[in-house]
Amino acid sequence: MSKKSHYKLPLVVILLSAVIAVVILAIPTEDVKEVEEVREKRALSDNLHSSYSKDKNLYGINSTDGAEQKFNDTVYGGIVSHHLLANIDMANFFYEFSDQKVDRVVIIGPNHFYPTTFPALSTTYDYETPFGEVRTDNKFIDGLKSEKLVQIDEGTVDTEHSISSLVPYVAHYLPDAEVVPIILTRNAPDDLLKGLADYFKKNNTENTIVIASVDFSHHLYSNASALHDLRSVSAIKSFDIESLNELEIDSPQSISVLLQYLEAINANDVSIWQQNAALIFDEYDIDDVTSYVFAHARKGNIEVVRGASMLFFGDTMLGRGVEEAIEDKTDLFSGIRGPEGNFLKGYDAIAVNLEGAIANDECELEDDELIIEPDNLKFLLQENISHVGVKNNHFQKCDEEASESIVEETGLKSLGDFSVVEGTGYDVAVMSVYAAPVSSDTTLIVDEVRSYADTYENLVVNIHWGVEYSTEPTKAQTELAHAIVDAGADIIIGHHPHVVQTVEKYKGGLIAYSLGNFIADQEGELTKSGLAAGVFFGEGEKKMFIFPFKQINGVPVRLTQADSREVCENVIEFVNDDSVHPCVLTSDNY
Repeated sequence: MSKKSHYKLPLVVILLSAVIAVVILAIPTEDVKEVEEVREKRALSDNLHSSYSKDKNLYGINSTDGAEQKFNDTVYGGIVSHHLLANIDMANFFYEFSDQKVDRVVIIGPNHFYPTTFPALSTTYDYETPFGEVRTDNKFIDGLKSEKLVQIDEGTVDTEHSISSLVPYVAHYLPDAEVVPIILTRNAPDDLLKGLADYFKKNNTENTIVIASVDFSHHLYSNASALHDLRSVSAIKSFDIESLNELEIDSPQSISVLLQYLEAINANDVSIWQQNAALIFDEYDIDDVTSYVFAHARKGNIEVVRGASMLFFGDTMLGRGVEEAIEDKTDLFSGIRGPEGNFLKGYDAIAVNLEGAIANDECELEDDELIIEPDNLKFLLQENISHVGVKNNHFQKCDEEASESIVEETGLKSLGDFSVVEGTGYDVAVMSVYAAPVSSDTTLIVDEVRSYADTYENLVVNIHWGVEYSTEPTKAQTELAHAIVDAGADIIIGHHPHVVQTVEKYKGGLIAYSLGNFIADQEGELTKSGLAAGVFFGEGEKKMFIFPFKQINGVPVRLTQADSREVCENVIEFVNDDSVHPCVLTSDNY
C-alpha cells in the first residue's frame, strides 16, 4: 500500500463520521427533548407543602384509564371541586386537557379557615404529592406580589385544601406545568378581583389554564341543593358576574376572577356538568349534601341561560309573644337557616308575609297586640330576608304609605301592589293582592293580572286570601286561582289562613293556596306547621320546591328530607311522574 493510499481511507471515515454527527444533532428525538426540559426545571424549594393526602387511591386517577376526551379544541380554564368525595369527576376534569401543552396552572380557591389582613394570599413553596413534585411559578407570583395583588403567607396556604387537594392532579396529568396558588377571602374587594383577572390576561400564554377551585351548595338536603344549583349554573353560564355574591357557593370571588379572565380572552363557551353527594351515595333522601359543578371553558360566545329564584314564607308575626322571644334573644331562625346559614342564601329574593301593622307616630293601635315595632324588622334583614308582603288585613290598619316608608328605611323592600325582582336575563314580576277571604268581584284582580302578564314573561301573584284555620281552599279561592293562571300568572303564593293548604298544578301554573305560619305564637297544632316555597324560573320551565317545617318551642325547624316526602305526598295534589321527589314540582311555560 502506498503512502498516499494509506492516508486516504481514514480521511473518508473522518468525513463520513462528521456528516453523521451533524445529521444526528439536526434531528433530535423526543426523548432528547424531554431530557432537556427536565434539566431546565429549577431545584425544589427548601420547604415543601404537602398535598391533601399521600394516598394515591384517594384521587380517582384510575377512572380515566382508556377514557375519551370530549373536546378537540383548547381548554383555557374551568371550575373544579376540591372535595375528594367527587374524585372521579375531579380526575375527569383534569384528564380533559391532559394532552395540551400546559406550562402554568393558576388555581384560585377560597381561604376557608384563616382571617387575614390581606384578602389574596399565595406561596412560593413547591408541593410534594404522591404523583411527584409540583413547582410554583415564582416569576409569575413575584409579578402578582409586585403589583400588590397578593401577599405571601406560606403557613395559611399550607393548610388550604382548595389548593392541596388539586396539586396531585396537576402532578399526574400535567407533569411539566408549574402552579400559581391563590386563595381569596369572602371580603376580597371587586377592584382586587378585577386586578387579578387583568394581570392574568396581560401575562397569560396559550399554555396557561386558570382554574376556580370551588364547591357549591353546602350541608343542605338534596331539594334545597338542587334549587340553589339551578340559580348558580344560570349565572355562571351567562357570565352574570354581578349575581355571584348572591349564590350559595363557597367562593364567589374565585368564580368572579375566572369569569372576568375568560371573558377577556374570549373563552366564553362554558360546558358544565354537575355532581353531588346524594348522587354519589345513590341516596336522594339524605340531609347533608354538598354539590359540585364542573366546567371547561373554550373559545366561543357566551350562552345566556336565563334564571331567577325566590323563596317565600307564610304569615310572619313580630308582635305579641314573638316580640317577647326577640327581646329574650331567642334565635328564631336557628332551625331554618341551616349550617352556615346556607338555606337562606342563593336566591334573588326571600319574602315573608308581614302579619301586623307597623307602629308609627301617626298610627295609634295601642290595643293591637300584633303591632310591629320598626326595630324588629331588622331581625328579618339580618337573616337575608329581602322583601315583606304588606297587602293584608293587618298592614292596612295604619297608613300604608307611611308604613311602607318605614319598611324601606330598614333596608327591606315592600311587596306592595307591584314589584320586580331581577335575575339573570329574567325579570320576575310580583303582583300582591289583598282578597281575604275572597273578593266578591274578582274581575279587577284578573284584569290586572292579564295586564302584567302581557308585559312580563314571569309573573308571581302573592295573595292574602282564604278562610282562617281552614286546611282546604274554598271553591271561590280555587276558581279565582284558576282564573289568575288563565290570565297569565305562573306562580300563586297564598297566605292568611295560618295553616297549610293544598298545593296544585293547574295548566301551566303552580299554586300554593296557603303556606301557613312561618314565625307565630298561635295555639293549635295545625298553626305550628308551615311551608316555604322556593321557585325557579328557567328556560322553558318553572319549578316549585316545597320545604315543610314545624315549630318546636316556638322556633320553626325544617323537616328532614324523608319526613318532607310524607308531608308533600299529603298536601300536593299533583306530582310530576318524572319528579325526583314529591316536594319538587315542574311545569312547562305555556
